[in-house]
Amino acid sequence: MNPDVRSLAYFIVHTVATCERCDQPTGLVGVGIAAGHECYIDDEWVRMAAGVWLFHVEWLLPAVADTLQDLAPQFRLGSRGDGPAECWLNHCQQCNAPQDDYWLYCEPGGAFLPDGGWTDDRFDIIQVDAPFSASASGFAEATGALASTGSAG
Repeated sequence: MNPDVRSLAYFIVHTVATCERCDQPTGLVGVGIAAGHECYIDDEWVRMAAGVWLFHVEWLLPAVADTLQDLAPQFRLGSRGDGPAECWLNHCQQCNAPQDDYWLYCEPGGAFLPDGGWTDDRFDIIQVDAPFSASASGFAEATGALASTGSAG
């Protein structure tokens, strides 16, 4: 698969939320890239002015996938049911149910779009200074701590 987004670094953000299925707390991980990353648009790489969360990720650079598997084994390939056959998803640590990216990234109150805003005790942000590339069909403009983190492009 051909990548459609790339960066010189990326962010792994850990948080805890309630599972959609079993109502138990579960660890979640989000992948973000800062302003200055590039997207492949109309047959050319274009530098982007805003940081983004990536979701509906269908492919990751193997080194990125390995890092994510080491740090967050609950973030792995799975079926969404409404899109590509497989994409990288959070899975509940209690019941193993896939967690819907839309509710995590796009709805107010979602794990990565919190109503109460970003607080240091709710998120753990790790910057990985290594090349990043992916194929993703979902992008949400980064808010809070990730939006104010340094450029990775």
